[in-house]
Amino acid sequence: MKTRIVFSVAASFAVIGIGGSAFAQTTPGSAHATTTAVSVTPVMAGPIGVYSPLAGTPGYGTIAGSYLSGKGAYVQGLGQYNYNTALAARQLEEAKRQAIDNQVYAEKSYYEMRRINNENWLADHPRSTPEQAAQIDQSRLPRRLTSSELDPTWGQIRWPVVLQRPEFDKYRAELDDIFAHRSEEASGVGSAMYDHVQKFARDMRSALDKEHDTMTQMEWIHSMRFIESLAYEPRFAPGVVIGMNTR
Repeated sequence: MKTRIVFSVAASFAVIGIGGSAFAQTTPGSAHATTTAVSVTPVMAGPIGVYSPLAGTPGYGTIAGSYLSGKGAYVQGLGQYNYNTALAARQLEEAKRQAIDNQVYAEKSYYEMRRINNENWLADHPRSTPEQAAQIDQSRLPRRLTSSELDPTWGQIRWPVVLQRPEFDKYRAELDDIFAHRSEEASGVGSAMYDHVQKFARDMRSALDKEHDTMTQMEWIHSMRFIESLAYEPRFAPGVVIGMNTR
């Protein structure tokens, strides 16, 4: 203990002596030496050792001060965490709301564009009148066979040359028999006669398609249209005057 006190006193005097001394420095090229005083901040000596001048600050370097500083930092960090969490939650809700707004805007834009396109299309393609619509529907129906193609009294069918080939014999025989024996009571859509004609007409059309490469394009078109017209005839009663249309 005695040694430590002596050491502390000696250290204090040494520092004080150093603070009061001056260092001489000779400037090169000068005949005289220039003396510069260097001041040294004194330190305080205590019974335990040498302390910094900040040692007088309240709470500095004590266990209680460090504890309070750490607790304050913890509380500050906890508050910052809660703030950041709340901010993130608010930003998430804002992002969801913005996403919903964007979706609503996109749907409104889509239907608005459709409305504009429909208006432009209708401006370029005005709606047909009832009379025009009826004419269009009528033009889509097969033409009726003329009296030179189907005898309205005896039901005799005059087949095109292409459909008189042997590969169509069984279909011609069935259709000739049906039209030769049809009656007014058994005609019309939904009748047995109508259904039979539709079946054999489809079979003949399939056979015609298989023979497409063995005939010219005009022969195939003429034969195909004849079969369609023949399948259309059972809608009407026999004996009805058949127009002389040629379409």
